Amino acid sequence: MPTKKDEREEFIKNHPHVVARETPNSYEAETALIGGMLIDGPTATKYMPQLTADDFYTPAHKSIFDALNALFNSARPIDLVTVVGELEKSGTLEISGGVEYLSGVIAAVPSVANSEYYFDIVKKHSRLRSIIEIAKRMADEAYALDPEDNALARAEAALYGLAESNRRGKPEILSGFVKTVMEDLKDRSTMDTVFRGVPTGFPKLDMMLGGGFQKSDLIILAARPGQGKTSFAMNCAVNAARRKRPDNGKHYAVAVFSLEMSAVQLAKRILCSVGDYDMSRANRAIVTETEWERLYAARDELTQASLYIDESGNITPAEILSKCRALKHSTGLDFIMIDYLQLMQSGKRTDNFVREVAEITRAIKLAAKELDVPILLLSQMSRSIEQRKGADKESKLSDLRDSGAIEQDADIVLFIDRKDAPAGDNGASGAYSKPAASEVYLNVAKHRNGETGNIKLIWNSPTVTFKDPDYKGEPTPPAYYSGRDSGFEESAPPPQDMYGAPTDDDGNFDGDDLSGGMDAEDSGLI
Repeated sequence: MPTKKDEREEFIKNHPHVVARETPNSYEAETALIGGMLIDGPTATKYMPQLTADDFYTPAHKSIFDALNALFNSARPIDLVTVVGELEKSGTLEISGGVEYLSGVIAAVPSVANSEYYFDIVKKHSRLRSIIEIAKRMADEAYALDPEDNALARAEAALYGLAESNRRGKPEILSGFVKTVMEDLKDRSTMDTVFRGVPTGFPKLDMMLGGGFQKSDLIILAARPGQGKTSFAMNCAVNAARRKRPDNGKHYAVAVFSLEMSAVQLAKRILCSVGDYDMSRANRAIVTETEWERLYAARDELTQASLYIDESGNITPAEILSKCRALKHSTGLDFIMIDYLQLMQSGKRTDNFVREVAEITRAIKLAAKELDVPILLLSQMSRSIEQRKGADKESKLSDLRDSGAIEQDADIVLFIDRKDAPAGDNGASGAYSKPAASEVYLNVAKHRNGETGNIKLIWNSPTVTFKDPDYKGEPTPPAYYSGRDSGFEESAPPPQDMYGAPTDDDGNFDGDDLSGGMDAEDSGLI
C-alpha cells in the first residue's frame, strides 16, 4: 500500500511543470501587480520596498519595475506618463512593449484591492526560482568535486539566506518597542526570579551585565597564556548548564566548541570541578570514599545538564553556525562558548591573517545575532603587555591580538589579570602542599550597553575554579531556584542570593558550589 510520502513523490514526479521543466512564474499576477502600482499610489508605496526586479520573470516587467523603482526612490509621481518618460530616458521603452503594452497592463488590473494576493503569488514564484538556481549551482559544485570543500556549508548558507530574506519585516513604530521595554522593566523590578540573560555563576558580573550574558551579544574573553581564560569560560558554561531557566524550568542549553582540548579531557575536568575534587589526585587516580561520593553526585547532576561539547579542530564560523542552527532547532540553545579565536579558520582564502581574524569575528557576531544567543569567544592577547610594568601592566583593549576588528565587533570585552599565586601552588609538579589561591581581577573593559570596571575573584588551583570572595546575597524571593534540586519550590529555601546562587548562613556567596572547567595550561600540570 503506497504511503503519503510515496503519493507525494509520484505527484511531484508527474506534475506537468516538472515534466516540461517549466520555470515557476505567473504572467497574470505580475501584470496585475505592476498595473496596480502604476495606477494606485498607496499600492506602490506598500509593495515597492518589498520587491526587486528579479522577483519578476517577464523581461518587460523587469524593465517596467526598474522605471517604477527609479521614480519611487526619487519621490516623483508614478503614472503612465512618468513611467513612459523614465523608460525612454533609460532606453528600455521598446523592450518593455511600448506605450501600447503599458496601457494594456493598466487595463488588465481587475482591482487594486487584490494587490496583496498578486504580490504573494509573485513572491512565491520568485522564491521557487531562487531555490532552483541554488540547487543548480550546488549541483555544479558537487559535479566539480567541490574544489574548496565547502559545498555543504555554502548550500545551507544560501538556503538560510533565502529564508531570512523572506522573513524580513517592515519598519515598526517606536511605541511598540517602548512598550516591550517597559513591560520587561516592570517584570524584572517586581519579580526577583526574572532573569533576562544567561547566568554566569558570578553574581557581581551578572549584575554588571544587567542579568548575565545577553542575547545576541558577542563577548570576548582575553588573557595571556596561563591566566585562566579557558577555566573561567568553562566555569561560566558549566554554571549556566547546571541552572534552569525561570520561564520554563528547563536547564540552560549550552554549546562548547573546543578547538584545543578533547571532549573527554573537558569532561574529566568538569567532573572534578563540580565534584570539588583535586585535579592532581585525579591524574594519579587517588580517590577516597568521600571523594567517590562527591564525584558520583557530580556525575548525577551533570547528567541532567544540557551541556554539549564539540571537539572539532580547524572549525569555521559557518560550521559552528550550521551545528548551532541544528541544535537550537532540535533541543534549544541559550549560550555558546568557543575556545579559541586564533585556532579558527575563516573558510575563505586569504594570505592576510589580520583580515582573516576580522572575517571570523564578524561572522561570529552575525551568528550571535541570528541565533539570538550570547557567544563567549576566547582570544589571545599581544605579548606587548609582558613588557609593561606596574599599573601600566593592566590589560587594555589595544592588547587584543591580531586585529582591531575584535574590539570593534565585540559587545563586551573581558580581561583576566592574575596576581602571582602565593606559596602552596607548586606549578608543574602537580603536587600541592595546600589549596592554592590567588587574587584575580576580571576587567570588564568594554560594555556596549552598560558599565565597566574590575571584579575581584579568587582563583583556586586544585579544583580549577574561580570564586566570588565576598558577595552579599539579597533577600530570597518566595519562588526560588536551586542548582541541585528539581526547579522552583514554594517551601522554605536554602540560603541563596537573588539569582539562585548558593550562600552560607550569613548570606555570603558560596563559590564552592559553582565550579567549572579548566585548560591544560591553567592546571599547572604542563
